Order: sequence, then C-alpha cells, then structure tokens
Amino acid sequence: MDKLFSGLSSFVINLAEILAFFCFFSSLMMPSIFGVVFFGTVVVSCELITFWIKNYHKKSVVKKQVKPDKKITTEDLREMLEDVVNDVEGKVSEAILNKVIRVRNNLLILLWYLDKMELNVYELHIVKQTITDYLPKMLTTYLELQPDFAQTQKISNGNTAQEVLIEQLDILDEQIQNIVVSVNIKEAES
Repeated sequence: MDKLFSGLSSFVINLAEILAFFCFFSSLMMPSIFGVVFFGTVVVSCELITFWIKNYHKKSVVKKQVKPDKKITTEDLREMLEDVVNDVEGKVSEAILNKVIRVRNNLLILLWYLDKMELNVYELHIVKQTITDYLPKMLTTYLELQPDFAQTQKISNGNTAQEVLIEQLDILDEQIQNIVVSVNIKEAES
C-alpha cells in the first residue's frame, strides 16, 4: 500500500509541477491580470495538493499481522475478516458497510468449505488474497480520503469515490459468489 500511495503521490506531485510550469508560460504569453491570477491560483492549488499528499494522516484498516514463515489458518483468516468489518464500522456509509458484510458472509462460507474440503489452488488464492490484501487495501484507500470529498467529488467516469468503492465491492462480491456456486456444485457432484 505504501508503494502504491508513494507512487501515486509522486505522480500527482509531478503532474502538479508540470501544470504549474505550463501555467507559468501561459501567463507570460497572456500578460494580463487574468493570466497572473490564473497562474497564482494553479500554483497555490498545486502546493496545497502536494502538502495534503505528503502530510495527510492515513486512516488504515487494521488487520492481524501474520509472520511470513507461519502458515495462515482458516481461524487467522476469520479473525482478519472480522477485524476488517469491525474497523470500518462507523467510518463508512451504511451502503458500503452492507456490501462489506455481504462480502464477509460469502467469504465465511468459503472458509467453512476450506475447513471441510479442499478448494482448488485458484479458489484458495482468491479467498486468502481477498481477506489479507484486496479488501483491506480497497477500504484503506477509501478511508484515506476526506469523507466529504469521497461522497461528493466526481473522480472517475463521473462517479464519486464512494460510488467507485461500492462498484468495486459489487465486483468482488460477484467473484466470491461465483466461487461459492462452484464449490457448491463440486460438493453436490461428489
């Protein structure tokens, strides 16, 4: 997550510097008061963005740390999953919390199957990665945003960060449900 945040921060900072440089030359070409005001506004905005990225306190979804040499058990995965849900409760909207709970419930079904029978390598990988990586990172990234910004500012294809997160959670839930169906079919055939 830190590498992604660092890379994204560097990209935004570089973009802000390029934009400020472009505006500087634009103000030289239009030496009117409008050009100077526009240049000043962009530079101040770029500096504020840079400051925010470098200094914003991260709100992370805490998850249980497992030592790399220790095998992750289904009980570890259950605890991590419950930690994720508990950590976002009260920090996200009801719609997002309901989606997270739905994903959790489907993952708990898969963990039950994992205890009962063997999942194939793909299914096992998806379950572990979703609990230990995908879901916590998705939620942490969202929680790093200012709540008003996340709920009101359009950022991607005319959607707010909240709408994008709900969309991502729907896709994740659909993939998990497909695995649940696959495992149910496999069990019924055996």
